[in-house]
Amino acid sequence: ALDLLRRNALHKILGDDSALAVIPADDQTWLREDWFPRALNGGLKATASKCPNGFFGKQSVANVMSRAPRGIAMRSFENLDEARAWLQTVQI
Repeated sequence: ALDLLRRNALHKILGDDSALAVIPADDQTWLREDWFPRALNGGLKATASKCPNGFFGKQSVANVMSRAPRGIAMRSFENLDEARAWLQTVQI
């Protein structure tokens, strides 16, 4: 994903986390401390996603988003169309 960001000068990611059951604690740490800083360095400005269907998935995503580095706008939505629409409003 990071190579795609850099190669194509992409600044936004749209995702569908519907089936995400949970993000294990060590993966949450990796996302916050490793992946997001590298993505920010690679030009990522915003992410939007369809929130997980399950409780633990929603909690995992909320935890990651609340501790993500400044500089990346992030939101999770109940449906993918709302996520896409919001992402289109984010100015880069």
